[in-house]
Amino acid sequence: CVEGVARAMRGFLGIEIGLATYEVAKPRIELFKDTSIMPVRPYIACGVVRNVHFTDASIRSLMELQEDLHWALGRDRKKVSIGVHDLSRVEPPFTYKAVPPSFEFVPLGFEEKMSMREILERHPKGIEYGHIISGFERYPLIVDVHENVLSFPPIINGTLTRITEESTELFIDVTGTDRALY
Repeated sequence: CVEGVARAMRGFLGIEIGLATYEVAKPRIELFKDTSIMPVRPYIACGVVRNVHFTDASIRSLMELQEDLHWALGRDRKKVSIGVHDLSRVEPPFTYKAVPPSFEFVPLGFEEKMSMREILERHPKGIEYGHIISGFERYPLIVDVHENVLSFPPIINGTLTRITEESTELFIDVTGTDRALY
């Protein structure tokens, strides 16, 4: 990403040398993994990043980096996919589970509820990546304590947790099929 290149250049030029340090705290958020997810997309890792400040350009850059990682490391989302969410819009604990294709929520980029089956048929990301989960009777889903949808990995996030310039706390999920990638 552009920001990574800028960090590298500051190091090469001697402006900022050494590794950046970040405070890491003990987890304060729980995520439960239901056994129903095991045959579909069994692995998940997550984290929270606090005190971020976004502009329209930095949001676009984050989304481009996310898509680059999906392609390069995630094998076009087959092995790994990443979801980035506005944490202020949902309430932990979170649950990662598999649900029937009839489950409905409002996907990112749309304004009306759609079933997960409809998302695979009508949403651009569903059309592009639906083959990854085709053949399964149930689909992966991350929800909060009130069943609000964060993500339908590896397809699309819910519109509820869309990142905006007002977002300051991020919940990041990484789901996949291969433990070696974690």
